Amino acid sequence: MSDAMLSWLACELHCHSLHSDGGLSVAALARRMRGRGLDLLALTDHNTVSGLAEIPAARGETGIEILPSMELTTFYGHILALGIEEYVEWRDLGPSDAGTAIAAIHAGRGLAGVAHPFRPGSPFCTGCYWEFTGFDWGEADYLEVWSEPDPPNQDANRRAFDLWTSLLDAGFRLSATSGTDYHGREGGGLEAVTYLGADLVSPAGGRLPGAAREALRAGRAVVSLGPMLSLAVRGTGDGRSYRPGDVLPASATAGGLVLEAAVDRERRREQWAAELELERVALRGSGGELGSARADDGILRLALPPAAARSGPRWIRAELYGRLRGEEALLAFTNPIYFER
Repeated sequence: MSDAMLSWLACELHCHSLHSDGGLSVAALARRMRGRGLDLLALTDHNTVSGLAEIPAARGETGIEILPSMELTTFYGHILALGIEEYVEWRDLGPSDAGTAIAAIHAGRGLAGVAHPFRPGSPFCTGCYWEFTGFDWGEADYLEVWSEPDPPNQDANRRAFDLWTSLLDAGFRLSATSGTDYHGREGGGLEAVTYLGADLVSPAGGRLPGAAREALRAGRAVVSLGPMLSLAVRGTGDGRSYRPGDVLPASATAGGLVLEAAVDRERRREQWAAELELERVALRGSGGELGSARADDGILRLALPPAAARSGPRWIRAELYGRLRGEEALLAFTNPIYFER
């Protein structure tokens, strides 16, 4: 799919309203997210879809798109049901029933995401820590790697990021997202967004919010505290360009590859410029870092000769490093481009 067919939408994929334990109405929540410069929010109230009836009015008032969703808040972990229209039962789930919940979400045409897997659990937060047993990560659609404001500074998020990387190394093609888990209480800190590459042009694409859901399903996602970060791999063997979520066929590596990462400093700049210093953009694969450049250069290009392309990483992602209010941090990362092996 060409870049011209994609609209990269700034999204909040985890927030709550008065219909569960949030402090704002659906309309007030939408106004708050519009103030963050967002294009879409997912309404993920705990164990209820009662707020979905208010979506049309909130969308009409604010202009922001709202993806109907729900958070299954169980005793063994929280599962986000993204893009569902109807309630998903959670009360009879046991400690080995994560797969059952995910199957029900998929039956409702939703995506299933594991929320904040390493946040402290009971009694501080009922079921927040992921404790389901016998879970097959291949059943999930995505993992919430960053949660809450200032996500890179939190140990629970560092553990989630490392878990995601280890799953990629093990061969799972699992998308990563951020989600503020916003409840209407302003606690300070910079909030990350998930950019989703939605196809709003082709007949096979569709309109929001369904196109955003399909973008996440396809892995067309970038997580950032600030600017938009892009990744492309051009296969000289087939002349095509590949983006996050794509699988690079072995035939594309015949003449080598050109890898490119770029930083768009203008995207949502007013939301983050006062708190972030951009320093370095890097390309990372399953075997480690492949190369880096100063963020001031705006773009990083790296050539892989045919032999290295054929025997190299199983996946590649771009990462942006810098400082968050003076503290060194990972500021953004793309989802991977995968290699056919």
